[in-house]
Amino acid sequence: MGESVQYLLGLPGLAALEEIDRTRLDEAFREAVAPPQRYLYREGESAPGVHVLVRGYVKLTRCSPDGRELVMSLAGPGDLFGPCCDPFAASPASCTAVTVSAVRMMVMPAPAWRSLSMTS
Repeated sequence: MGESVQYLLGLPGLAALEEIDRTRLDEAFREAVAPPQRYLYREGESAPGVHVLVRGYVKLTRCSPDGRELVMSLAGPGDLFGPCCDPFAASPASCTAVTVSAVRMMVMPAPAWRSLSMTS
């Protein structure tokens, strides 16, 4: 099992997973890095899945009706997000995710996350 998956298993809610789900985590999550000011996804787009930050910060924003940026949240190490605050959402992202700093994260496609979460 990879170092990043070991990190994930230390997070609340994931530490108690059974061995089969631990294996699914190892198979489904991929590690990714991004520099500061990189858009991970934008409001209205399909989000690539569930993100868990290992290092760095990501700003989650929405656009107000008058065009202003509204900060919904600032995700940091250990935080899970996507598509924008509801990892079970099947619709397009309701907000934008942009890196504030260089980040290291784990990403799992949303269908794989839903499959895992329904069995645990």
